[in-house]
Amino acid sequence: MALTGKSTREVTTVMEELDDRTIGVASIVKRTESDTPFGTTPSHLLPAVDFLRWRPEDCPRSAEGKSVFKTGSRPVV
Repeated sequence: MALTGKSTREVTTVMEELDDRTIGVASIVKRTESDTPFGTTPSHLLPAVDFLRWRPEDCPRSAEGKSVFKTGSRPVV
């Protein structure tokens, strides 16, 4: 799943440091708004899905007092 592409770019950077070359990247779902989430690395993104997004203060779940959770794999710092 491509959210921002940051993790994938980190992996391709490590591969380049090891004198390897990434020839392309694939993602099952594109959630990013970017047309080039992986920089100059060629990519194939399967279904582009438009997900509803809100600023925290406008979130309907928050307004109803329901639980809100973060997406992605990186911890909230």
